[in-house]
Amino acid sequence: MSSKRSTGIVLGLALGLVATFAACGEDPEGPAGGDVAQLRGAVLLETGVGLPGATVELARDGTVARSDQTDGQGRYAIGVPEPGTWELRLRPPVGYALPPNAPGTISVDVAAGEVITMDLDAVHNLTVSVGAGTAASPDTVGGEPGVPVWVRLVGESTLVASGETGEQGFVPFALPPGVYDVGIDIPAGFSLNPKTPNPRRVELVEGVPQGVGFFLIRE
Repeated sequence: MSSKRSTGIVLGLALGLVATFAACGEDPEGPAGGDVAQLRGAVLLETGVGLPGATVELARDGTVARSDQTDGQGRYAIGVPEPGTWELRLRPPVGYALPPNAPGTISVDVAAGEVITMDLDAVHNLTVSVGAGTAASPDTVGGEPGVPVWVRLVGESTLVASGETGEQGFVPFALPPGVYDVGIDIPAGFSLNPKTPNPRRVELVEGVPQGVGFFLIRE
């Protein structure tokens, strides 16, 4: 049983998939009965964590032949019924999306007896970034960690999500479609760049990732 690994590097929806293929070798696990090959791998978030509950589909000529839902570690495995060229599609669960400009369909050539490992990329549908500059250079910023971020539905007072920016000044959220106010609590020793409203309003549409940015000035 031959095994081939493809690691996808997403460049954007309009761009193709850049992939590297490892040399073929023996694999103890093979296709299930009735299938001639297997596609398997993991759906990985921008944080490097596997995404559970994503649907991966195998299709040809627009018709889905096989599908699988990722497990708790983001892993999937799909049997291939016959050799040839197939389409692999990823459908993230609510709150997640394909990366910006990522291909919605990946073309895969499959030979009988192959086990192809292909990891797929997904992202949270909302990413909040906080940068900080100085009074002398307010527009020259670097990511600011440890800034509290909160999210609430427009017209509501109850928070639906909250977190803190990480080392690079980013924090991701997975939220249902809707219109939200996104804000930050300004840390001691900082002021808000006057060019930045706080909170900021964002409309989340299913399957479309959004980014919201804030800019602070060190006092």
